[in-house]
Amino acid sequence: MNARDHLAATPSAPAGRLHPLPPPGPCHSRIRTFGAPPDHAVRQQSRVQPVVRGCVTAGEAEAVPARRGTAAGAVYGRPEHGRPTERPQREEALRLTDDRTGRTAELSPAHRGLLRVRVHAGSPQRPFDLSDLRALLTADVLRRVCELGGNQVDAVLRLPDAPAEQLTAFGRDADLLGIYLPGSDAPDGPADVRVVAEHAAVGDTPDGIVIGTGPALAPPPGDGAPRALGFLEDLDVEPLAVRLALLSHAHRAPVALTRRMLTDAQKTLRQWRNLVADWAQEPSRPALADPVRRALAALERDLDVTAALSELDRLTAGPEPEGARFETFVRLDRVLGLELPGLIGQADPPPPRSF
Repeated sequence: MNARDHLAATPSAPAGRLHPLPPPGPCHSRIRTFGAPPDHAVRQQSRVQPVVRGCVTAGEAEAVPARRGTAAGAVYGRPEHGRPTERPQREEALRLTDDRTGRTAELSPAHRGLLRVRVHAGSPQRPFDLSDLRALLTADVLRRVCELGGNQVDAVLRLPDAPAEQLTAFGRDADLLGIYLPGSDAPDGPADVRVVAEHAAVGDTPDGIVIGTGPALAPPPGDGAPRALGFLEDLDVEPLAVRLALLSHAHRAPVALTRRMLTDAQKTLRQWRNLVADWAQEPSRPALADPVRRALAALERDLDVTAALSELDRLTAGPEPEGARFETFVRLDRVLGLELPGLIGQADPPPPRSF
C-alpha cells in the first residue's frame, strides 16, 4: 500500500484537523499555510494540533482539546490578573547555514512574509526512524520561530511510498513529539528552505537553503536491537522528554539518546513546569527583555535552540520577579513546544507570596 492509498483508508480526523487525500504521484506531499497566533493572547495548544490563524474557525477552536489542566481554548496566564501576551516584533534577519555551501544566508523580515519550507524525510526501501522525526522537529522549530515574529510558513512534507503501518507509526510518533504535520496537499513547488533528514534525498540541484539534520538514535530496548517507530509509547518518560533531549543538541550534530539522557530531560520538564505553575500565582510582570532578546537572537542564528534552553535554565534560580520569569518561560515555550504551562490549574497551587 502506498502513502495515498493508506491515507484514503484512514478514518476521518476530528474537528479542526484537515487531512484531504494527496494527489497521485510517487511521493506523499502535504502542505499547510501557518499564520501567526492571535495578537491578543497566547492560546493553549493541543499536542494533537495547534490553533493557528487561517487554519481553524472560532467555532472549531472551541473543539480543540485542551492541554493538561486547562479548558479548551484557555489563555496562558492567570485568570484574575493575567496580562495578554503581546506578539514580539522582531527586526533581525533569520540566518540559516546552507549545508551545500557552508555559507550563511539571511532571510530578512521583508522577505519572510511567507516562507516556503519543504521537509524531506524517509527513503525508499528503508523504514522511518528517529532521524526522520528529527528533521520534522527542526522544521517545527523553524515554523515556530517565524510565527513568533509574525510571519507565515508554507510547509510541504515529502515522504516516499511506504507500508501503511510505517506511515501510521511515523505520524503517531510525530504527533506525540508535539510536531505539527502539514495538513492539506499540494505539489512540491519551489522552496526557500529545505530541511532534509539524514537518509532522505532532494535531487541534484535543489532550490532554496538546504538544512541537513544529523542522525538520531533512540535508546535500544533490553535486547539491544534498534528501535522501530512507535517506541515513544513504550518509554518510561513522556514523549516531550524525547523532544527536549533532541532539542538539547544542535540539529546537525549526531545524537544517540540514552535512558539517562531521557530521565534527565524528564526531570527538567517537571522542574520547569512546577516553577511555571508556582510563578503563575504571582503578580504579572512584563517578560524579561534581555533573556528573551538573547534567546530569540540565538534561534534566529541558525536555529540555536541550545542557547535558548540555557536562558531558561539560568532563570530557574535567578533573582528576577516570578511574574516576569513566568511570562518569559511562556513566551519562549511558544518556540520550544514543551508545554511548560501544563501544570497550571492542576491540584492545589501554592499560595501566593505576600509582599
